[in-house]
Amino acid sequence: MAISPDDRYIISGSSDKNIYMWETDFPDESPVILKAHENEVTSLSWSKDIETFASCSDDATLHLWRYHVGE
Repeated sequence: MAISPDDRYIISGSSDKNIYMWETDFPDESPVILKAHENEVTSLSWSKDIETFASCSDDATLHLWRYHVGE
């Protein structure tokens, strides 16, 4: 799990191969689900620019993601 540098988003990896993203201002809303990897998502980290984060998986891959804030 990781929290964005501006504390606005929480992302969580899962054994179902997906990444789940919640906006902290709207905790009752369903998360955005990103189809991420071929195996369990084991690590996540936000960059300092807020719009980019990385995910790692047991499938031995690293993915970089861009999330456009406000869209």
